[in-house]
Amino acid sequence: MKIIKKILEKTTIDEKLVETSKTIKKQYRKNLVTGVNAGLGFLIALYIRDFLKTIISLILIKLNLVNTTGIIYNLIITLVVIAVCVFGIIFMSKWQVEK
Repeated sequence: MKIIKKILEKTTIDEKLVETSKTIKKQYRKNLVTGVNAGLGFLIALYIRDFLKTIISLILIKLNLVNTTGIIYNLIITLVVIAVCVFGIIFMSKWQVEK
């Protein structure tokens, strides 16, 4: 009887170990995907920033505001990027709630 109890205990321990290792593997994949997605999102943000800088510089050239100081130029770029990011955050928050 003792041998049967030990065998049964070992099988439940083995099942728990296998189940725990599967859970750890799922969490690892989830965290890895989150990290990769964050990196790709950051890369996209950098390219969008460069694109917005180009558009704003073209607008400033068309408005003959090229002779303004660099501070005003950077202020305009910063305000546009902040506005785009805030609208993006609001959109993503509403999109997440619908799910």
